[in-house]
Amino acid sequence: MIRLRSLPRLAVRRMRRNWKLLSSVATGTLVAAAILSATAIYSDAIRDLGLKHAIEQRDIRELDLRILQSNSPVNPAAYEANRERQSSTIRSLTQGALQPAARQGMSATFYPTPPGGTPNLTDQNRARANILFRTGLDQHIEVTEGVYPPEVLTAPDGPLEVLVGTATAEQLGIGLGDEFDLHPFWAPDLAPMRVRVVGLGRELDPG
Repeated sequence: MIRLRSLPRLAVRRMRRNWKLLSSVATGTLVAAAILSATAIYSDAIRDLGLKHAIEQRDIRELDLRILQSNSPVNPAAYEANRERQSSTIRSLTQGALQPAARQGMSATFYPTPPGGTPNLTDQNRARANILFRTGLDQHIEVTEGVYPPEVLTAPDGPLEVLVGTATAEQLGIGLGDEFDLHPFWAPDLAPMRVRVVGLGRELDPG
C-alpha cells in the first residue's frame, strides 16, 4: 500500500529515471515550434521571390495601373470631387502601394488661330491643339527656352501660360511670347481661350 504523501517522492524518482525521455520531448516540442514558425516565413519568402520573378518577366509599362475618366464640363468643385473619387479608387485597389500616383489630364480638341481669328471648320487639315498637365512633368523635361509655366494662374483674366515642345515649335514656327486663341470644337459659339507660350521644352528620355 502506498501512502499519499509518498506520491511526490515516487514521481520525482520516476522523473529522474526518465529525464532523457522528458528532455527529448521538450526538445522535440521546441523544434516543432521552430519548424512551424519557419514554415510561414519560408512560405512568404517563396511567394515574394515568385512575385519578383513574375514582375521581372513583364514589360514595366504593362504593369501600370491606369484609371481613366472623361468629363465634359470642368469647374473647380467638380474637378476636386472627381480627383478624390479617383484617389479613393487607387488607394482601395493598391492598398496604398502606389503612392504617390502620377496624375495626367488632357483636354478635348481645340482649334488654334491667331488672336481674333476664326477657324475654318470646312478645312480637314486645320490645326488642332490640346492642353495637357502631368504630375512631376518638370522632372522629366528640359526647358530649352523661357520658363516653366506656373502651376497657378498669375492673372485669372489673362492668357493661360503654356509650354510647347521644341519639335512642335520648330515645325510650326512657334516662339516665346506667341499668343493663340483656342476654339473648343464641341462648342463653336463659345468665346475662345487665349494662351501665351512662355517656355519651350523637350523630354529628357524619349523612351
